[in-house]
Amino acid sequence: MDYPNLKRSAVAGDLPEDPLAEILARVPIRSLCRSKCVAKTWRDLIEDPFHRKKLPQTLQGYFLITRDTCGPHIGYASLLARPARRQIDPSLSFLTKLPGFESLTFLDSCNGLLIFEHMEKSLGYVVCNPTTKQWGAVPRYAPPPCSSSSLMYDTPMYLVFDLAVSSHFHLVQFVWGWEELEERFVVDEELSTSVNVYSSESGQWIHIESGWFTHGLQKWHHLGSCCAVLNGMLYFIVYGNYKADQIAAVDVQEVTRKIIPVPIMAGTKRWPKRGCVAQSQGCLHYINKAADAQLSIWVLEDYDTQKWVLKHSVSFMELFAKLSHQQSHRGRKKDYSVVAMHPDANVIFIVQDWNQKLISYDMDHKLVSVIRTLENDTSTMHVVPYVPCFLESPALTNKH
Repeated sequence: MDYPNLKRSAVAGDLPEDPLAEILARVPIRSLCRSKCVAKTWRDLIEDPFHRKKLPQTLQGYFLITRDTCGPHIGYASLLARPARRQIDPSLSFLTKLPGFESLTFLDSCNGLLIFEHMEKSLGYVVCNPTTKQWGAVPRYAPPPCSSSSLMYDTPMYLVFDLAVSSHFHLVQFVWGWEELEERFVVDEELSTSVNVYSSESGQWIHIESGWFTHGLQKWHHLGSCCAVLNGMLYFIVYGNYKADQIAAVDVQEVTRKIIPVPIMAGTKRWPKRGCVAQSQGCLHYINKAADAQLSIWVLEDYDTQKWVLKHSVSFMELFAKLSHQQSHRGRKKDYSVVAMHPDANVIFIVQDWNQKLISYDMDHKLVSVIRTLENDTSTMHVVPYVPCFLESPALTNKH
């Protein structure tokens, strides 16, 4: 193999820089940062812009996406002391040049990529990278003809992208059969559940019938929009009437699946509110709050035995002190929602609904910090965590 920088000094015995960079690219970000203390040559290698494109990145900020009549309105909240404006396009201005930009609606994000859907059904989807300013169009899945008495109802679209596994991405779309009954459409549990999977490597959609599912997944009528991607696996919440949340785990490349029960809240069989899943420090986390506003963060320590361990618990009072007893102008108790967990630290990010503030909570130090006051209505806003991806994707062939 030919390494263009072979003549540069080796930094680990006889190992040239390029092979070492390939090794470091598979090291978690926290370990990578510690590696800069090994030697000056290691520090220079990790900070070298040539190699940095291949090395893992950490959370840099949040896109704040809402819609208006002119298309998506995009803001950005940086977590950096000195925002690296040249590294990303914080307003996604390159997307405004696309045909049909005014019809774009945000769907999902994953490890540096964002996906939008055209409201005009014939145009499909747009996947983009705000760091490289690349984008690519994805056609809609063309469903097979169905009878006049039923139709297929699609659920939220999930974007799966993990550079540690592949430089290509997948789209995952679950579909239920709905039955027409007296001018109403209702879920028919006898109709099959299926899934559409798009691979950017093949450029093709595949359709998989209900035999792909086990553990009664076809009986669940709702999927949560919150999801996590860990080691190439997609994790998301599934729930149904009078049933507790469960987590579905899907390997889109090998077409495998697994159902993981969520941790049990003390004194009851189910949580009063829907929870969310997150990936942090190489582990799957489940976050939910009890009826008394006690926020709990669990970590899945053993995937084989499905053993959950309570990592942290904090009350509304501890988080917001006197604000917990105040009432909104509509007479409702003040509330909040967890929007993400830091991928490399014990930090969760929360939107305070009553004052529209995006805040962080450091579990290790029990520290609450205000990141930004949000300008628009948070009920319609997507608060999208952003980890930059500097490596140009072979699947995103357009660039501005």
